Amino acid sequence: MMDIPLGFRRRWIAILVPLVAILIPLVARQILQKIVPSPLPPESGFELVPVDCFNSSLKATGVDIILVHGLGSNPDTTWQKLAKNDPHNHADPLSRGKKYVNWVTDFLCEDLPPDIRRHTRVFFYNYDSYWKRDAIDERRSRLGQELFEEVTSMEVKTPERSIVFVGHSYGGLVVKEALLKAQYLRSRRPVDIFPQIKAIMFLGTPHRGSASASLGVKAAKLFWAFGLKAAPSIVEAVTYDSIELQDMHRQFEAISDHMRIVNFYEKRETQEFWGLWSDLVVKEQSATLDRPNAESIGLDTDHSGLNKFAERDSNYKKIRNRLIELMEAISADAGILESVPEKIEKFYTERSSLSERLAGKLNRPLKGSDQVAHAVAIYGLGGAGKTQLALRYVEKHKLRYDTILWIDAKSEATIRSSFQRCARDLKLLTETYSAMPDLVALRDDPAVRVVLSWLQNRNQLHGEWLVILDNADDLNGGVRDVIPSGIRGNTILISRDIECVEVLPLGSQRLQVDIMEPSEAVSLLLRHLNLGTANVSEDIRGLSLTICENLQHLALAVKLAGAYIRSCCRIGVDPDDNYVETNLDAKGCLEEYLQDYKTHKNRLLKDDTAKRLSSYNL
Repeated sequence: MMDIPLGFRRRWIAILVPLVAILIPLVARQILQKIVPSPLPPESGFELVPVDCFNSSLKATGVDIILVHGLGSNPDTTWQKLAKNDPHNHADPLSRGKKYVNWVTDFLCEDLPPDIRRHTRVFFYNYDSYWKRDAIDERRSRLGQELFEEVTSMEVKTPERSIVFVGHSYGGLVVKEALLKAQYLRSRRPVDIFPQIKAIMFLGTPHRGSASASLGVKAAKLFWAFGLKAAPSIVEAVTYDSIELQDMHRQFEAISDHMRIVNFYEKRETQEFWGLWSDLVVKEQSATLDRPNAESIGLDTDHSGLNKFAERDSNYKKIRNRLIELMEAISADAGILESVPEKIEKFYTERSSLSERLAGKLNRPLKGSDQVAHAVAIYGLGGAGKTQLALRYVEKHKLRYDTILWIDAKSEATIRSSFQRCARDLKLLTETYSAMPDLVALRDDPAVRVVLSWLQNRNQLHGEWLVILDNADDLNGGVRDVIPSGIRGNTILISRDIECVEVLPLGSQRLQVDIMEPSEAVSLLLRHLNLGTANVSEDIRGLSLTICENLQHLALAVKLAGAYIRSCCRIGVDPDDNYVETNLDAKGCLEEYLQDYKTHKNRLLKDDTAKRLSSYNL
């Protein structure tokens, strides 16, 4: 083998070393460019993007949910997960046949209760947070300012609407910055959104930072060194226990006492670098807040799984259920004005068919009239349960309305008194003519006029109202003069008169309340003895059915019977003369009542003790 002269070798080494020094970065850069893609602008744009899935009616009151993604996310895919496409997955038919599932548009839109959904808007807030390549030198304070500006420029931002933020990871920090801006600029802007922010859900937000951020900083600096124009500074800002994060968090705590806060944290480690590294990206102590107005919930997933769900699994349900609870609490706090002096009967028994029919009729728009949106006349025998049915409707559907008024239409005097109460509750200034009411016609009564005018003037930006006119048995007793009107209106008229629908606007619905179904009557009777229909003997069931048949399944009669049996058989007196519950033989009590009924029918049905224990009206 021929020897290569030393000088020749040195010359080649002198040439190769610089060449290799040049080639290695070039090759490394080419490899990194293949691995690290350039950012693509989202199809939906960097802005506040409305989610069109609720078909909700726009009004002055309601809730706006704003979801804010995390660091380095693609806004088009950040809330999505690859669908499992399990043919046996009957729980989530929406996810079958789809490549990706967006839990917000595919699940949440359907899962919110109708009374909440109807006035809810949902938005995605998209911002440029890509830091690995061709990145903008962004900072959290500017991102928070931009979020604040987007929210203040929303369509319909009346003070009555509430805002709920949902921030994933770094997005939660952006939300906190936006809140600080909103509080700082309260007196300097014409629109003050700060009081409207009622709740925040943090999904793995690093309030104290993330230990994994140091790896991100090193990666960003490496990418920068090889010319990929990464942004190490935005990642460096979430280094664990950084002074900057501590300062921001102290400021946030000082202004957020009025808000409801829910923190979700990951319980599984995230795997990166082909499984060579795994850790909790945001540990529990960083993702949670130890505050009276905050709760913390762990999810059985890693960091990226906190905001991605391909099915309605337990993790999704925890987030969904807490979100619904927050919105229900906000709706209650929003001050649904409920001027309803009547209360539902303690032992009320659900009449499912009637309840469903009433709800259906109050969802059916009137044809041929623009006086109110919906109107129903409930008629039937005295004591059939008409009033209780209406009260049950109010109890179940109160979140649909922002104002519920109850008018006792038994006489002119009760109508005037009811309208005066409603005017006071609505904080409408009126004069009272209680000394000489006959000098003023009912329709000219100040309380009547001001309340009816207020209802009439509610427009599409306001919530729906519901007025119940009870005891309207005398259709010539003044009720015709106080039928409310307004495009946001819903009216229920309760009467014994089958012709009562005629005093309502053209096209109003009718609903007859007749005797109870046998099973309903038996259930009502047994509830007075603290018994359910499912766990009683056939003897007790048979006796109850016989009693209800004798009472012709009339709700009031069954109620009076139940109250009488309860007062005679289940209430005793202890040695200190205090009333106490006793557990006497239910069968014996029913047999005794049935025997007494056969011999003292009239006395039992008119018993004063039973009537005092009943809230049903004849």
